[in-house]
Amino acid sequence: MTARNRRWHGGAATVAAILVAPALAWAHAGERGFVLLMPRGYALWGGTLAVAASFLVLLAMPEAPFRRFAAAGIRLGRLPPVPATWLSAISFALMFALIAAGLTGTRDPLENPLPLTVWTLWWGGLTAAHALFGNLWAALNPWIAPDRLLRALFRLPETSLAYPPRLGHWPAIATFLAFGWFELVHPAPDDPARLALAVSAYAAITLLGMLLFGARAWLTQGEAFGVFFRFVSLVAPVQADPDRGVTLVPPGAGLVRHGALDPSAALFLLLMLATVSFDGLAKTFWWLGLGGINPLEFPGRTAVMGRNSLGLLLSWAG
Repeated sequence: MTARNRRWHGGAATVAAILVAPALAWAHAGERGFVLLMPRGYALWGGTLAVAASFLVLLAMPEAPFRRFAAAGIRLGRLPPVPATWLSAISFALMFALIAAGLTGTRDPLENPLPLTVWTLWWGGLTAAHALFGNLWAALNPWIAPDRLLRALFRLPETSLAYPPRLGHWPAIATFLAFGWFELVHPAPDDPARLALAVSAYAAITLLGMLLFGARAWLTQGEAFGVFFRFVSLVAPVQADPDRGVTLVPPGAGLVRHGALDPSAALFLLLMLATVSFDGLAKTFWWLGLGGINPLEFPGRTAVMGRNSLGLLLSWAG
């Protein structure tokens, strides 16, 4: 082996060792205050003005360039037949196993698979995947299979009740707000048993809504994560459609193609933005200081439940 090859192999081995070396990693931010590397006012006002400026720029832009932008795309091929019922059945079986692990397994969130799966793989990883590969939740959600099974067993019609138009996205708003409160305000969202009960309650509400109003109506308007993941998928550069197949499009083209939102859908979108915004705001020295809390001696979530509940609602209203 030549000296050049030895250097190349040695460098490759070093890089591989660094990549696979174990290291401490945090799946989510801690509860103590963030230590910013710039004056707090610069960070708060800079972020606020950047968001405001983006809206002003969009208002000033003519519509035609956006339409041409959204119409561009490269077709990658047709979609193979997707066994939606079987994919859903696998997801439901996995969800059932994780709930059982949460209820009967160890209460240590670092040892129990339920918190890791929900908060890291599902909430973090699957959300990021939607921003790249489109609406995966439409095929992976775990309620299609049990809904079809219950209808077949009890000979239920496809739709028991017509979905009232006045409901709009309000059921999704209510359940997503409850989810946001559980994640950001509840004292122990990582506790496996409590998380298992929360997942079970959400699954029961979703199945009841599907049985009452039909799977299509409830999953597109009433089921919080069906709505959430669909909105996230609109920014994806990969768009899949049963008629058009898989298309590579400019990122964000789905937003232009979607069209205007009704008021309840717009409120849901604002709730999405408020939830992730308050997640960061609640950990700033400024927010903790408003309640007279020393950020370096954080007393725990229980001490700030009331003000954080109000803060989440005020973030949405703001």
